[in-house]
Order: sequence, then structure tokens, then C-alpha cells
Amino acid sequence: MKEAEIWNKRYAGSDAARRAAYDPWLDRWSSLLPPGGPALDIGCGLGLDTEFLLGKGYAVTAIDFSGEAVRLTRGRNPRADVRLLGIDELATLKPARFNLVLANLSLHYLTREGTERAFETIHQLLMADGLFAFRLNASDDRNYGSPENASSWDRIEVEGIRKQFFTEEKIRTMTVGRFEIVSLEKMTTGRYGKEKRLFEGLVRPRSEGSFKNQP
Repeated sequence: MKEAEIWNKRYAGSDAARRAAYDPWLDRWSSLLPPGGPALDIGCGLGLDTEFLLGKGYAVTAIDFSGEAVRLTRGRNPRADVRLLGIDELATLKPARFNLVLANLSLHYLTREGTERAFETIHQLLMADGLFAFRLNASDDRNYGSPENASSWDRIEVEGIRKQFFTEEKIRTMTVGRFEIVSLEKMTTGRYGKEKRLFEGLVRPRSEGSFKNQP
């Protein structure tokens, strides 16, 4: 079964997921986030972050590779531009530019090469003074399948979905030459009734914008 089909079934079949309360993770950045303008929600899922951004006055483009997620987000947010688009297709959004990009637990399904391409494309999609806010599976996210050693870039299959688990070093490798880190913090939150460990980051583009590949 393709992974998009797994997500379609999850979104279509889980009342608990569809009724999930919003985790207001962006509130802590309220003093730093740009006051409205074009925003991109990568992996919009149920459309909760899209709804938050619309309420703050942003013009939101939301993408997801799950058709069911796109349907749910459109229904929740008729004012958003919601598109059926995978993370590997981010470059098709160019030459659009955004002053805020979000990726809430949506970028940890990629290989190392795919992660590099995503970070580089997000850098290209951001305005010079824009911000990129993200959350990623942490290396000790045991309730959600993290391995004993998460230093490898090999993905782990959990319930049919291949996932990446991040150390701080991995994340910093993705930002080198692209982004200046405003904040990067490991934290514990709740998700679907279980404790979840994740990294939460806020970064801005480096003015020089040159990418230096790291070994």
C-alpha cells in the first residue's frame, strides 16, 4: 500500500484524529512571526495550523500529498489555497515567495537527500526576512518508534510509514549555509493521547543564502 493511501485511510477513518484539539505551538513565537502576508503550511493534515494562520490574517497556501487531508483542510478553511502536493514537489511552487513557512511534523518522512532538498527549497521560497518554523521527530521519541541509535539517516518503518528520527546534529546539518537558528529546542508534548518527544525550531534565511554541502 502506498504511504499516501495509508494517510488517506487514517484521516478518513479516525474520528479521534479529525476531532483533535489544536496544539497552539506557534503561540510562543507570536512576538517574532511576521504580521500577516503569504504563508505556506507544508503537510497541512487536518488543517489546524492553516486555520490558525488564517485567523492571524495570513494568506495561506496549504499542501499535502494525502487527498483526504486536502479535502478536510479545504472544508475547514475555504479561504485557503489548498493543493494536493507532496514535499518532493515543493519546487513547483516557485517563483512564489512566503514570509512564513510551517512544517509541523511533516518533514521527517524523507531520506537525507530528500531532507536536504526540502530545506534548500524552503530557503528559496522564503522572503529574505521570512521565518521557517518546524517540528521534527526527536531521536528519543520512543512512543512513536524511534530506534535505540538515531544517528543514522536510515528511515524506520512504523505501521507502514517510513520515518526519520532527528538528533540536534542532524538538524543543524540541514541548516548550515541556509539558515540562522533563532531557536532549536527538544521538548515533550502530547499527541493522540501519548507523550511525544520532538524538536521545535525557528530559523531565518542567511543573507548570503549559499549552501555548503556537509559530509
